[in-house]
Amino acid sequence: MEATYASTSDEFEGALELFSKCFPNNYFELRNLIGFHLNNAPNLHCIIVKDQPSTVIGAMLIYDRILSYCKIDCNVTGLSYFAIHPKHQNDSASQLIKKKLFEYLDNNSDISVGIARKVMDNYWFPYGYRGFTNFCHITYPLHVLP
Repeated sequence: MEATYASTSDEFEGALELFSKCFPNNYFELRNLIGFHLNNAPNLHCIIVKDQPSTVIGAMLIYDRILSYCKIDCNVTGLSYFAIHPKHQNDSASQLIKKKLFEYLDNNSDISVGIARKVMDNYWFPYGYRGFTNFCHITYPLHVLP
């Protein structure tokens, strides 16, 4: 097994199916939402692990963006959906995905931001990520925005 970037429609479909089954949302709503991102989000990458030529057992979505602060552009990568098939959660699939992810971040990103569910609290802590939770809304005064 090795982690690679999804590049074929079958690989994206396998990742989409895995995400849709692994998250506790409505299957069809989540499938439509993630499918929309896979088909339309610019600079989206999907890291996958397959246990045989056609079966995706692990996947993670990452998004690249440019963040400008005081006229300085920073490459920012958003870590999003991360799923491992339940039968393979004790395998090395998650370690392979994280290794590929950190190689990507080292070469392409100044800042990375994780977007995760409450159940993932402390999962990313050993890698230097700190969590924020329980925000009901965020407000920005319009007069300070350019």
